[in-house]
Amino acid sequence: MDGPSLMAGLEPPLDRIYALLRDHPDGLREYQLYRLLRAEQIAPWYTESQEYPLQDPLTLFRLHFLLFHLLYQLRDRLLAAGQGDLSIHCLAIVLYPTASPPMVIGDIGDHTPATHDPLRAYYLDLNQLHQTDAAAVRAMLDGFWRRYLGQEQQQQALQTLGLTAPAGREQIKQRYHHLARRHHPDCGGDAEQFRRIHEAAEQLLQAHL
Repeated sequence: MDGPSLMAGLEPPLDRIYALLRDHPDGLREYQLYRLLRAEQIAPWYTESQEYPLQDPLTLFRLHFLLFHLLYQLRDRLLAAGQGDLSIHCLAIVLYPTASPPMVIGDIGDHTPATHDPLRAYYLDLNQLHQTDAAAVRAMLDGFWRRYLGQEQQQQALQTLGLTAPAGREQIKQRYHHLARRHHPDCGGDAEQFRRIHEAAEQLLQAHL
């Protein structure tokens, strides 16, 4: 099912999302909010036919995008009405209300925050939803894991050399030479540890190219 079909007949449940976040002042994870919307049988997070298998990356992307699209709409309206703010992250969606009376969500016009937020711009642009296909989702996931694994490997390399980020080229070289002299097999050092030190330094120096 394509992006426009997901949007068909969808009345943005901003009032329900707002109420759920008010009921959870410590915030909700994205999946927790998804489950609450599903329990209330709010489409598209709920379907009787189980039409949207959660194992499908494209479906997950679309459900995620729609939820964040609504969250950014809600944040704009809260800010415009002076009713509070909303912190939006997949691991923590937190409502920060003011002392004003409870808000009734309604059409209060087109309002945008004073500063440019690239994530807000992305999620409020429904063309991003409609134009993202399965291949694009796979590419995004592949890119994420490459960056994640690269960061993990760099952290391990820093630990091997006893360094902390950020470490410059000269610092890496100096630390490598110091450890290499200590662990070189010709000086009675451990060959395996010497190999790890060499590989760690090589990886970090390549990252600085």
